[in-house]
Amino acid sequence: MADIRLICCDIDGTLVRNDKSLSSENIKWIRRVNKELGIRFAIVTGRMNISIRQYFRLLGVRGPSSCLNGCMLYDENDSPLSDHRLAKNISNEILSVVRRFDVDMLSIEGNMWFTERKTGYLYENKIRIYGTDSILCSFDSVFREKEMNKLLIMSKDKNILSELEHEIACHLGQSGIVTFYPGADFLEIMPGNINKGTGIKDLSSHYGIDYSQIMAIGDDFNDMEMFAVAGVPVAMGNAMDELKKIAKYVTSSNEDDGVAEIIRRMFF
Repeated sequence: MADIRLICCDIDGTLVRNDKSLSSENIKWIRRVNKELGIRFAIVTGRMNISIRQYFRLLGVRGPSSCLNGCMLYDENDSPLSDHRLAKNISNEILSVVRRFDVDMLSIEGNMWFTERKTGYLYENKIRIYGTDSILCSFDSVFREKEMNKLLIMSKDKNILSELEHEIACHLGQSGIVTFYPGADFLEIMPGNINKGTGIKDLSSHYGIDYSQIMAIGDDFNDMEMFAVAGVPVAMGNAMDELKKIAKYVTSSNEDDGVAEIIRRMFF
């Protein structure tokens, strides 16, 4: 058995089922590996911290969380340890491009999310999982006042999102200013060179745990950098093929208790 001291686990498509529920098997085996073997369990996600603490409560464990794809790190007491943000001028430049497209956008600062309307595809999708309501605002106004951790754009048209990503990159004119995470119906924008991999590095530094002693479990494109850092990357059975190719192990799907399966296999 590898000398694992920290398990870093994604939420959506990994820890929870497709209906966002947490299985009794995942609860049982995560609790056992934490309580009986003393291995830390961390959540590494694109979500806000406020929307994931429910899972720690259900698991019955206390652990750190790397949120917003590496933008913020919290310890097991919910104290922030790192906080990466987009400069105000960058958010405003991105907004000037987004205004030309027929898309919905939200912005996130810490545990608060902002929208310009409380209707539509994006709002209805995110209100279900964030655990708190959005703050209604004008982005033109709030971006002049606040530095955001993350911007998220949603559309059912993937071609529009691809064009928007290209236009923003061209408008900013330099690589590394922002990090893009594209998905089937979304585009996430974070500060440059920030991702789940840097989140893993922040956890490693804070807890004094070597990369080789970290297991990372995930399923999607935004887990690629996390897999590149962790010594033991584990892809879910439902993971994208590109992730499975770089994983050390592949477990069963999120609908079939894949997190529980890999913990049983590796530690018990």
